[in-house]
Amino acid sequence: MFTLAALLLGALSASAEIRLPRLLASHMVLQRDQPIHLWGWADPGENVTAELNGKPQSTITDAMGHWSIYLPAASAGGPFRLNIKGTNQIALDDILIGDVWFASGQSH
Repeated sequence: MFTLAALLLGALSASAEIRLPRLLASHMVLQRDQPIHLWGWADPGENVTAELNGKPQSTITDAMGHWSIYLPAASAGGPFRLNIKGTNQIALDDILIGDVWFASGQSH
């Protein structure tokens, strides 16, 4: 019984931290000259601030704990550090701003 209560308490306290989707990570390339969209999860009503290259933006999570921030468009460059702060802090390193290309197809 104690083990179950401890696991539940641990799961509840873990949700308090800011979390990011796996797509947002160190060493990523972000599209130049376009607003930069960041999103993730935290506690409902939590203040979240994201800062890239000295340009911070803030928001408050919604009732479901979702947050979304658009940072201003940036010219090609880097590497930069992306800091995201709330009750915890996430630092993503080696972020580049440039052209992002997605390609798919089939070769024979």
